[in-house]
Amino acid sequence: MEGNRDIESIFLVGRPEKGGWSGVSVKPESSAGVSEFGRLFALFTIKAPEEFDSEVAGGLLCDTLQEEYYSLNIENPVERLSKAILLVARKLEFLLQRENIAASEGIDLSVETLVIKGGFVYMAVLGEGGIMLMRDRTLVNLTEGLKDLSGRNLIKTGSGKYEWDDQFSLISPDALSSLSESDLKLVAKNGSMDDIEKLADNPFWGVLTIRLGEKLQKDEEVLNLQKEEGSRKIESREEMEEPDEQGLSDFTSEKIVPDKSEKEEKANVTPDDMISSGEKNPKDIQKSIDHNQKSTTGSQGKIKEIGEKLKEKLKDKKTYQVIWSKIREYAVKIFQFLRKNVWEGLMGMGRKGIFIRGAGPKPAVRGIVILIFLGVLVLFFSIRAIKKGSETKEQKENVAAILAEVDEQFENGRTIGQAGNISEAVVVIDDALYKLDTALEYGVLTDEINVKKDEGIGILDDVTRAIPVDESALITSVSGYVEGAITSDITLVNETLYVTDPDNSAVYSVGVDGGDVTTFIGDEILITPKWIAPNRENDLLVYDSDLGIVKIDIMSRTAESIAGLSSTSVGDVSEMDTYSDKDGNEYIYLLRNQAQDVQKISKYPSGYSFPVLRWSSSKLADANDMEIDGNIYFSTPSQGIFRYSVDKVDSYTLVGLDREIQNPSCIELDENLVFVADPGNKRVVVLSKGATLTPTQGKFIAQIVFRGVKGFENIQDIVVDSTNRRLFVLDDGNIYKIDLAKVDEKAGQYE
Repeated sequence: MEGNRDIESIFLVGRPEKGGWSGVSVKPESSAGVSEFGRLFALFTIKAPEEFDSEVAGGLLCDTLQEEYYSLNIENPVERLSKAILLVARKLEFLLQRENIAASEGIDLSVETLVIKGGFVYMAVLGEGGIMLMRDRTLVNLTEGLKDLSGRNLIKTGSGKYEWDDQFSLISPDALSSLSESDLKLVAKNGSMDDIEKLADNPFWGVLTIRLGEKLQKDEEVLNLQKEEGSRKIESREEMEEPDEQGLSDFTSEKIVPDKSEKEEKANVTPDDMISSGEKNPKDIQKSIDHNQKSTTGSQGKIKEIGEKLKEKLKDKKTYQVIWSKIREYAVKIFQFLRKNVWEGLMGMGRKGIFIRGAGPKPAVRGIVILIFLGVLVLFFSIRAIKKGSETKEQKENVAAILAEVDEQFENGRTIGQAGNISEAVVVIDDALYKLDTALEYGVLTDEINVKKDEGIGILDDVTRAIPVDESALITSVSGYVEGAITSDITLVNETLYVTDPDNSAVYSVGVDGGDVTTFIGDEILITPKWIAPNRENDLLVYDSDLGIVKIDIMSRTAESIAGLSSTSVGDVSEMDTYSDKDGNEYIYLLRNQAQDVQKISKYPSGYSFPVLRWSSSKLADANDMEIDGNIYFSTPSQGIFRYSVDKVDSYTLVGLDREIQNPSCIELDENLVFVADPGNKRVVVLSKGATLTPTQGKFIAQIVFRGVKGFENIQDIVVDSTNRRLFVLDDGNIYKIDLAKVDEKAGQYE
């Protein structure tokens, strides 16, 4: 525990073990760089095989984060923090290269960080951990308001103003899943973890709480803005320094300080209240005011000195072109002003220079004085044009250097990816894309940078074998046609898709090219239809939780219950699939994760057999889908993807993935390919079933990534049309159609 009268930090982490470690890194307040760059707090969690020394690696990563954050030449704290975390991930990749076992099995790293600087907190999270805020006895999950600016699903960032007695908690993924809201409030409110210390027996469990005191808030920097009537201090805390707008996008915060009349609303603070739209930086306002004050005053000697500098700058032809365009722009505006308001108005002259009757000499004298004043203004704007031209030239040179470095990184990333180290290639290319974002801040060569960025994303897609999908792949939204529809499963028969809706006792149908969604079978027959699959005669078999297995004739739309397969006989079914072997025998397979078994039903000319046990294993406790091709493939959140064959679990290892599959929700088979829904990474992963020489290896072939407005968020089921090489994805009621031509191309390349 570490604390002082301004900031108090309390932490509790799991006990280090082989293969698992949690740790905290806190920068002392008196350390070098804290006053300039803020104070950094971080929570690390590593999950690794037992052979990997996680404790030693964790110490190195903590040191790397602190060193990089305080040494990087990046002004914006959020960008500085994100870059430092990327370098930590790269350090871990380097350590993995020396540990063959860890490299083959993979390592999970989560980092939660927070920086306190100048009245603001800056946050960044890598992984599935979180950051919570306790304010006025209200607990807010700030992680929901953080966003990944890169779009690469790597690091989520944001910033916001803090208030007196705010308490922030950095929480590891395991702790976040095991702590209740009351536990989190207890930690934040009392600064004590005695009541929940027993949870820290989990080596991946960690919480770091930072409590902000009153003195820190009172000592914040205030701005002194000069105005014509004199100087004044901005004493209001609503007007204190805002973070730089540059690079923060939607993450710069608004003040959350309700008036007394708003006390009731105060309890309903949300992450979006804490992390919202950006504002102009008062430092930039101050610089602008100071510049104008200095530029509109001065002596003849100063003007002469500026004139000499002007001549010097004009020697550079490129700078001269920029300056001349600016001068011409200002000259046109000044000429229009002179003609309208001075020559014809104040000086009392006509267009040919003749005094207008009755004007007299006084207006002319007044006009001459104004002309002198305007001459000074012309010189002032010329100086500004010189400065702008010089800055533009310097910026172009900087951008050119960045583009040259980016080209080299793109090529290195491609080489690393082709060598098979995809995760390292992603880090290298993502760093190059980050540099392009930095180059865009200069405001020059925008078109060139955007072209380069598109090229970089293309290289990243190529390295990670990504096949982008745009909005045109969406063929229909079921809920858009049927109000209140809640889908669960999908199958394909001929050119029609059938979708189950257990909540509304219906099966819907829609063509493979979209169009109207109609209710194929309704509640007059079904009660809770959950799973659906075709048999060999292209009838529909539907598992209904209340009725059991029902057979539906597509042509006549008639339904009948199957004798011996009522809901009482088959039990609670987690997934149903049909399979016909090479001899023409037809079977129904039922996955029951509560019973932890797979039941097999045989089809006879006279009907179906009773369910018999095919396989039982505790590995099936949370299995959510299965597919059969002689072997049985399972997807589970805890076990990942595994294969069962001939009364035993087959050794089926996933090889070459760019990142681990998170929470696989369903699985589908093609002749030679395995399709896995990976909603945690918003994609569908394509694997090989196993080549002749490597039959137990599921090699990473491709990933299908949706680049539309929403993206894949809640993939419920997928179905493959092998004949026409199409994939259909059911995602939260939306149905997408994807051409598999590019997948087949990559399969030939990476098999």
